[in-house]
Amino acid sequence: MPESPAAAPLAGFRSARASVLAAYLSLAVGIALGGIGVTLLVQLLPPDWRWIGPVVIGLLVAAMVVEPITSHWFTRYTVTADAVIEESGWIDRKVKTLRWSRVQAVDRSTEWQLRLFGLANLRIAQSGQDAAQIEIRGIRSATIEQVLERARLGGATAAVAAIDEPSTATGIERPDDDAEPRSSDDAEPAATSERLLYRATTWDLAVMSVMFGAAVLTVPALAFGAWEAAEQFGLQAWLTGVIGGLEPVSAAILAGLAAVVLGALGTILRYHGFSVLRAGAELRIRHGLLISHERSFREDSIQGVVVQRNLLEQCSGRARLWLLTLDANEQLGKNLVLPSLPVRVVERIARESFPGRVPLTGTLLARRPPLLTTLVTTALAVAIVGSTYAALTWGLAWPILLAGASALVALATVSAICRVLLARLATDPHSELLLLRRTYLTESLRCVDIAAVRRVSARRLPAWLSPRGRRLLPSAAIYAGKAVTLRALHADAAAVERIRAVSVAHAPLVAARTLAQHRA
Repeated sequence: MPESPAAAPLAGFRSARASVLAAYLSLAVGIALGGIGVTLLVQLLPPDWRWIGPVVIGLLVAAMVVEPITSHWFTRYTVTADAVIEESGWIDRKVKTLRWSRVQAVDRSTEWQLRLFGLANLRIAQSGQDAAQIEIRGIRSATIEQVLERARLGGATAAVAAIDEPSTATGIERPDDDAEPRSSDDAEPAATSERLLYRATTWDLAVMSVMFGAAVLTVPALAFGAWEAAEQFGLQAWLTGVIGGLEPVSAAILAGLAAVVLGALGTILRYHGFSVLRAGAELRIRHGLLISHERSFREDSIQGVVVQRNLLEQCSGRARLWLLTLDANEQLGKNLVLPSLPVRVVERIARESFPGRVPLTGTLLARRPPLLTTLVTTALAVAIVGSTYAALTWGLAWPILLAGASALVALATVSAICRVLLARLATDPHSELLLLRRTYLTESLRCVDIAAVRRVSARRLPAWLSPRGRRLLPSAAIYAGKAVTLRALHADAAAVERIRAVSVAHAPLVAARTLAQHRA
């Protein structure tokens, strides 16, 4: 029986030729900025060595011209109902194969230069590591739809493929280099209706840009740092002319206000149309105006849910929600599900949309936020950075860059200790969830499926020191795109034993599922 067009493999197709022009537009901006930077740095060299500048710029331009062409001509993709294959390289030829049955997420992104030519990138990921990802660059919407159709077919037949031997693809078609594979209008896939879980308004996005607040805190500090560096290198007069003769304090205030406005505009552009949808066993996150992004991942790839709020959100009674998934190394950068919303709204949507992933009773976050703890820890972090930097620059006369790096190392060390001291590990009595609550700079709750725990450990305290039998320094290791270890200062003995018992009970099931996926 002949294969349907939807299941027919697509073999040996490249990115569209227009993707080369799109790559030139993207690289031109970086080359221009790099050329300006090289030109400024060359001026610091002796006159006899300034010939290096044109040579470096020439090499950058040559790389810009050659790389998109070689990437287009020497990268081919083959997509079947079982797997996606990438063949790349000229001298060093590489072949990478990912089976659809093990794919955890598919990301579709359209940058501004691709949008001009009606193209998009498709990233297919298995376990979050670069070696387990394939990015099909610069292809048209018709091709993307056919690739996604084969992804759905591969995911739908995963259970059958785990038992039977995988079927071999036949009748491979080879389209022309720039021709799009034929349409799948004749296919008869089962239509999966989408259900909207949440859609952000413009007000939600504007509030989110202020609540994140990173730029508001960092830009004034950077303004003062730039002024100090200008004084050290004798550029104070030039910098004063640039900012219109303003004093450092006024310049820092204006920089902070500009950061608020630009941050709000940037957030609205980046997360424009932010929506979360459910389509069968998949979750889809869409957002973006100039650069659009659509992320699809299987619901069974969710390892945990994170509810978090910083100091501003604590004062305003808001929070945000993220997901920990098997495919994403940059967990909090990709899996934002709910922006900064009222806590009760976050709790309601989380329980309706992710039943079994969050506790069904009680509150996810404290009704009375721990403002004092957050204020103290924030002041401690600022004091550590400021005192370390001041002591090294003024006391020991260290260079600015070295002192700044040392201050960040000191902050990272103290933060690693405080994150453990201010964390509490427990289990939910009504579900198989591990709960990790932490209050350091932010208040957060991590809800992780105990079945996902790979290892649990804790130190047993003597009875005379801990009459209640509490465990010291408990830790639970999971995999969520990368190895993640959840640590706390102490936990109840019963909670530790329950985590160990549940993880051991689920170990055979996890092993069987992993073996089935490998056989598929």
